Amino acid sequence: MLSHLRLKAEKARRRLHEFVLQAWHVLEPDASFVDGIQVQAICDHLQAVTEGRIRNLIINVPPGHAKSLLTAVFWPAWVWIDHAESRWLFSSYREPLATRDSVRCRRLIESDWYRQRWGDRYQLTEDQNQKQRFENDRTGYRVVVPMSSGTGERGDYVVVDDPHSGIRCGATCRSGMVERKHEHPSERPFERA
Repeated sequence: MLSHLRLKAEKARRRLHEFVLQAWHVLEPDASFVDGIQVQAICDHLQAVTEGRIRNLIINVPPGHAKSLLTAVFWPAWVWIDHAESRWLFSSYREPLATRDSVRCRRLIESDWYRQRWGDRYQLTEDQNQKQRFENDRTGYRVVVPMSSGTGERGDYVVVDDPHSGIRCGATCRSGMVERKHEHPSERPFERA
């Protein structure tokens, strides 16, 4: 029979929205989680990308609706539970925003809460554990790439969060773009070392 902790962990592993509900306190201990239709919709669509039901996704929501936390922090940590080999590229019009989210994602993965539930599935590598790039022992990585350059990197998931400054172009062009590069890891067009 499953313990209460294992049952909750299994629910979080199966549904991104449930993962966010359970993990929120790790990153926002002083802020109560406020669920809403936008959170559920973003989680459902990101899960559909993960499952290969959606290949490209653009998320347009006003500032303050958790888009960055959901797409750049919670989502990759959740995907790595079952697919630690996945490779992620993140960018933003301001690189410090992408770096901020990278640090938060790494903190979530290194948290006692996360390690207690899924710590046996992979480990972050010690030799590549930086603010803008961290890797795991299953060949997965999460990298911040500048918007202004060719990356030289390949990713299974490419996330551009806030590609435009809301000040320069108005709130209507603030968006997040997600692209899943391939339907399944075996369809990647490159060889792994």
